[in-house]
Amino acid sequence: MAIKVRFPKVDANVLEGQVGKWLKKEGDAIAKGEPLVELITDKANFELPAEAAGTLRKILSHEKSVIPVGYVMAILGDGAEEMPDVTAENEALLVKHRELAALGKLPSRVVKPLAEKKARVRATPAARRIAKEAGIDLADVPLSDANQIVTEEVVQQFLAGRGKQ
Repeated sequence: MAIKVRFPKVDANVLEGQVGKWLKKEGDAIAKGEPLVELITDKANFELPAEAAGTLRKILSHEKSVIPVGYVMAILGDGAEEMPDVTAENEALLVKHRELAALGKLPSRVVKPLAEKKARVRATPAARRIAKEAGIDLADVPLSDANQIVTEEVVQQFLAGRGKQ
């Protein structure tokens, strides 16, 4: 049986959201509860788990697309069944959503992309101060195998080398 993966209603005030990154590709096998896609709303960024086990048959919403709540983003199922046609259902949702937008009934928001988790950089307080003053990210400062901690000297060498380029 084909399962329609819809953009969920995560909060009473959330009427739309953005598709972040698909964590599976069409044709991939998926276990129930396995993360399927990253979703972004003005309230939260989260991974949507698969409602059931099966195969990701079709992705209907591309990454970075903004869609209304209830929109069918994908179809799960096994390879033998016929896929449902959800075009009319999705178009009706989009028309209604555009009407609400035209009437100014949608909250204005800026969609923020999911932040990638950065590993904490080990650095001395002096190195952190110099990097902050210079406006550089300590993660951009390369370390040699001998240095596992960013020191004041390493940051100064990085800045000196950057100034020559």
